[in-house]
Amino acid sequence: MLVDEAGLLSGEEQERLEEALSGCRTKTGMDVSAVTAYNDGVRSAMEYADDYYDYNDFGTGRDKSIYMDAPGRRGGECWISTSRNMIRILTDKRIDLVLDDMYDYLGSQDYYGAILAFTRDIEYYVDKGIQAGQYNYDTETGEI
Repeated sequence: MLVDEAGLLSGEEQERLEEALSGCRTKTGMDVSAVTAYNDGVRSAMEYADDYYDYNDFGTGRDKSIYMDAPGRRGGECWISTSRNMIRILTDKRIDLVLDDMYDYLGSQDYYGAILAFTRDIEYYVDKGIQAGQYNYDTETGEI
């Protein structure tokens, strides 16, 4: 699902990105979505993405991923919010690599290219699977 709240994409770009996101969902079995929004001046891109995910019942599956772009400065900011298996597949290092690819496009305000790079990278990492020795660490409880 694509939600272009910021109005950054043309109608044709939105259609092509919907197809890319749908294909990504089909290939990965994950509910992958993209959201654009202007910075509300209150929350960081991370907080906005996490809140958007939590309060809008985003997606239909338990394994979801959201890309957020909050343009407020040149190129904007972005964040990837994950849950369940996506947390284990998208390690911090992998997320950083995905974001690096996206920022190559965001620097020139190519939001379409950034979301396409996002879908390609998600497909790649889901195909690679969970890295050996991977585990979840709860920062609040300290439990592994």
